[in-house]
Amino acid sequence: MNALTKKKVYFLLSAGWGPVVRALPIANQLKEKGIKTYFHVAGKVADVMIRAGHEQVSPDRFPQKGNPKRDWWTLDQLLADFGWHDRDFVHNRFAAYRKAIEAVKPDALVVDFNTAAMLAARSLRIPTAAIVQSCFHPARQKPYIIWWQQPPDNLPTITPLLNEILEHYGASLVSSAEELQIGDVTVIPSFPEFDPLLSVDDSTHYVGPILGNDVGHDAGPEFSQADKLAVVYPGRPHDMGGESGALIMRNVVPALVQLGMDAIVSRGEFDYPEYNQPRQGVVFSSWVSLPTLDSRCVLIVHHGGHGACLSGVQLGIPGLVIPTFAERAYNARNLESLGCAISLSPENLSPEAVAEKLSLLQTNSGYTQKAIGWRQELANRNYGGADKVA
Repeated sequence: MNALTKKKVYFLLSAGWGPVVRALPIANQLKEKGIKTYFHVAGKVADVMIRAGHEQVSPDRFPQKGNPKRDWWTLDQLLADFGWHDRDFVHNRFAAYRKAIEAVKPDALVVDFNTAAMLAARSLRIPTAAIVQSCFHPARQKPYIIWWQQPPDNLPTITPLLNEILEHYGASLVSSAEELQIGDVTVIPSFPEFDPLLSVDDSTHYVGPILGNDVGHDAGPEFSQADKLAVVYPGRPHDMGGESGALIMRNVVPALVQLGMDAIVSRGEFDYPEYNQPRQGVVFSSWVSLPTLDSRCVLIVHHGGHGACLSGVQLGIPGLVIPTFAERAYNARNLESLGCAISLSPENLSPEAVAEKLSLLQTNSGYTQKAIGWRQELANRNYGGADKVA
């Protein structure tokens, strides 16, 4: 019997599709090697992991509470807005994760942006691979996530509560919530120009984009025979920043109609009842696979999620980014700096503004050339992605 068949790996993910997109290709490869895989992720996205044959083991629920804002400058502030300033909540959530990990008895953990899981991992001293974007890394190039704005005075910190737990279990203390995101091995699912860090040690690895967007999805029917298509990914109608996908739909769809552009809007599994029937050349789908559209997709409109940004780069497609909260605004700035995207803030959003930016992306070939150039550069670097992590 292969020694690997006795091994167990437990994936502990934050809520949302993004962490699942990164984890699923890695988990699938480990499963193929005979390693038993377990996972936790909140919400309906767990069904994708279950269908792929990974066993769900979730901690007792101590839901994050609070009223997160669209703008936040540090991870401590974001977590405080989610209720992490409450000592009982922090201790209860930590204890639930520790109990779940102890039940699985894994040989290793893979954690993607899950602070309670990282606390539990350090208390149990279990080898951990942490998947981290640069905005949540302690060595990000700028001191703040929204580095282009002046932070408010007296930003909240939850670090003393984290250290209270770490000290109790004899683990090393941290100077910020960002520092807790670092594992025994830290994986940056990206490349340095998009996710820049001040320094990279031997335990930190850029592995290139890990994009399992099509894993667990059917490609879907063909909606349009147009030679050139825009693809829109609005995401959730509402998220931590308030209106998100609903804001994008309300301004992007009229702009596409105004310009007479052929487009497919990928709603995901979210409810947009007013966007079902085609509007001129704009059609709506529950899922659109970018790779299956091949060269017909000439631009992407999206909310600035990490995976959406990197999808455009990896496929060589320029984009219009409408970032709906701080992490996405950080991503949008970095993508814009690569020369292959335009960012439009929600504060400046209107159908007319969207139409202007879409026209610029179509008429200025520089954006497409830059996107194609980055696609080739990533191919030349051959980072390894999920293969390297597994």
